[in-house]
Amino acid sequence: MKKMKQFIQKTALLSIIVATMFACKPDEPIQFSNVTINVEFPNDYIDSKNDVVIQWENIANKTSGEVKTNNSGKATVKIEHGNYNFFASKKSEAIYYQGKIDNYAINSETIEVTIKLSASKASSTWVIKEVYFTGSKTPADKNYFKDQYIEIYNNSDETLYADGLIFCKTYDNTALENNWGQYKEKNEIVPSFIFQVPGSGKEHPVAPGKSIILADQGLNHKLDTLNPNSPVDMSIADFEWYDDHKLDIDVPEVPNLIKYYSSSASISMLHTRGYEGYYIFQMPVAETQAFLDAHPATTTMPNGTTKSSYAIPAKYIIDAVQCAEPSGYTSTVFPASLDAGYTYCDAAYIGKCVQRKFEKEENGRAILKDSNNSTNDFTPNATPSPRVIVK
Repeated sequence: MKKMKQFIQKTALLSIIVATMFACKPDEPIQFSNVTINVEFPNDYIDSKNDVVIQWENIANKTSGEVKTNNSGKATVKIEHGNYNFFASKKSEAIYYQGKIDNYAINSETIEVTIKLSASKASSTWVIKEVYFTGSKTPADKNYFKDQYIEIYNNSDETLYADGLIFCKTYDNTALENNWGQYKEKNEIVPSFIFQVPGSGKEHPVAPGKSIILADQGLNHKLDTLNPNSPVDMSIADFEWYDDHKLDIDVPEVPNLIKYYSSSASISMLHTRGYEGYYIFQMPVAETQAFLDAHPATTTMPNGTTKSSYAIPAKYIIDAVQCAEPSGYTSTVFPASLDAGYTYCDAAYIGKCVQRKFEKEENGRAILKDSNNSTNDFTPNATPSPRVIVK
């Protein structure tokens, strides 16, 4: 018994000593790096190299800041060790120059980072005004996603024709590693579905400051027989994307888009968390299938299966919006020239959308903000407002 008592006493004493050692141990000093940021400009760039805005964010602790380049296109900043996202931007007349680097490791006393800028013109024609992807909850607390839609707005000062306008969503997911990254590196975007507005060229005019709505199902979703909790009446939609499947409904009053491709074997829907990108381009209906056939894409998925789609060159894309988690993305689905940022909704089935911001009014026409950076251009968690300009 005596030996046991001595053992307990010694063990307790040792515990106190160890605890005291750790309690007295000073905190590890925070390590910092002196970072030189070099901006690489396009060959045709003729503006001054100063005042490029460099924004940085520490991925782990979300500390952020910005600095501007000097006349040589360089900037310096002292930041603590960690992994960072860097974004560079400068506007020159109607052209935005943007570039970014994601998840860059800063882990030495001095380090150099190079960011390549690419030119991206703000769209003077069509812009994506709203994407409503979250869906809503029924009174019985059931998930309801049939009320999804995208609204595309005429941001120009002349009548545009929606004939041939193509709506796609990305195959890659912003919450996962890219499966089609080899195409993004070549400035090509792979879609998981492709739908097109029918028409011979001038059948569907859209006046300046007006829009066209493409819906999943062109119904008044607010009806008691559907979902009185839904925020939208999509019987006002101009077109609907329809899949010939028992899970879908073909609303006779709303014309169907032309379907070229969908990776889904059942129905085509938007990710209810928005973990994808949405984009539009336009070409004559008669030329679309040949264009797609000339741009095939294949990849091997993580499970070993081979998937096929199409690779749309970024130069054809009129507008794009990248959506992700509120805290950010795991990987981007667009090059910075299409979207250098992202927007979001907080959760699925909350009846909210992402909505492009109002910028100014000109001759009674609303002009929506478009800098090819959805972080700046869009309001997250917005109330769906089809056909309405929120100022």
